[in-house]
Amino acid sequence: MRIFLFILILSLLSFSFIYDAQARRFGGGKSFGMSRNSNSFSNARFGDSAKQSALSRPSNANRWLGPLAGLAAGGLLAYLLMGNGIGSGMLTWLLVAGVIWLIYSLIRNAMRPATQSFGYRERENSPQDNLAHLASRQTFSSSTQNTTPHSVDFDENIFLRDAKALFLRLQTAYDNKNLNDLCEFCSPEVFAEIQLQIQERGEAINRTEVVQLDAALLDTAIEFQVLLASVQFSGLIKEDTNQTAATSFKEVWHFRKENINPRWIVAGIQQ
Repeated sequence: MRIFLFILILSLLSFSFIYDAQARRFGGGKSFGMSRNSNSFSNARFGDSAKQSALSRPSNANRWLGPLAGLAAGGLLAYLLMGNGIGSGMLTWLLVAGVIWLIYSLIRNAMRPATQSFGYRERENSPQDNLAHLASRQTFSSSTQNTTPHSVDFDENIFLRDAKALFLRLQTAYDNKNLNDLCEFCSPEVFAEIQLQIQERGEAINRTEVVQLDAALLDTAIEFQVLLASVQFSGLIKEDTNQTAATSFKEVWHFRKENINPRWIVAGIQQ
């Protein structure tokens, strides 16, 4: 009986630390590729995004629930091994079942998001919209060489909508190891890093669910005849199939478009 309880509690200990062994989203939460000085961005946009991120950020206390539950289960294990358990029989089974149910309920309730998400769930089929068709809608001043905010004249709402669609598309491609799609929408530097991450992942399953996605245009510029746009993505995301609650994220993607290529591509990710 005690051997069975020993195995059962070890399984419970493994379950309590499951939130620390998650898969990762596209880019792995790292900074690589192109980076830009945030001092040139609009302060008002940064302030608005910070407020929105603060509203959806879950409590840090949730991160401690798994380890605390593990300690409680470990204490019960030590109690039984020392010979001070309540003995075999129906009462033992009821105690074990009650402890498991209590720990599971605490973790599930505490990890539940505090704010209601938009319900935007990532689809298996990649979004049809992308940033390529914006080239025909934009007018650029060839004489502009500075990096002042919004020096590129284009439809911001359409651009952000397509940027969000590309964000979701790349998450799916990253999960499915679709190197063709990743290569098409990433610069060589970004693609090299993503390809390395996929190789390091091996055969492990990676599933990402974007629960809430917001986008803010921080800056647009023309540098050496190359069009640049910096977009801050934020929201709620699940990076593991076993994750019961979404976690907040915020990162800046730098898009680039050259004259020889009418398609916007991801040139860098900055945390």
